[in-house]
Amino acid sequence: LDFTAAEAEMTAGGPASRLSLGPGSNSPAFAGLVPSPARPAQTKVHYEKTAKMVDIRRLKDSMWSRIEEHLEKEKPRPPTSQRAQPQSALRFTELISSMAADVADAGAPEEVTVSFYFISLLHLANEHGLVLEGGQELADLWIRRP
Repeated sequence: LDFTAAEAEMTAGGPASRLSLGPGSNSPAFAGLVPSPARPAQTKVHYEKTAKMVDIRRLKDSMWSRIEEHLEKEKPRPPTSQRAQPQSALRFTELISSMAADVADAGAPEEVTVSFYFISLLHLANEHGLVLEGGQELADLWIRRP
């Protein structure tokens, strides 16, 4: 093997071999550097390894019919306070519970999670111009027309 002069200097006690990478290094090369932070312990995240088969189109159609049914039968009313329930609004939790029968008819209801409901609601809000508002403690979501 042919070594260049710089490689020979590094292997034979040159400047590179005098650098210490240890935590207590007093080398001038590391004088102004911030020490690396402690590495957190590895966290195991449990996730599904198989894809769930959910008919999103059917879920959205069912959800839209429930939303439309509710919003049309509700009469607009003046709000009682500034942070009160928005006029003619539907709670997200009410929507999910009212759709339990529809989801059971469509097939495996255990396949449809809250994530699927929420994603479908976001799509419907975008397509139909719905307004989504958080509750006082963000424990629920209100769905209304603008």
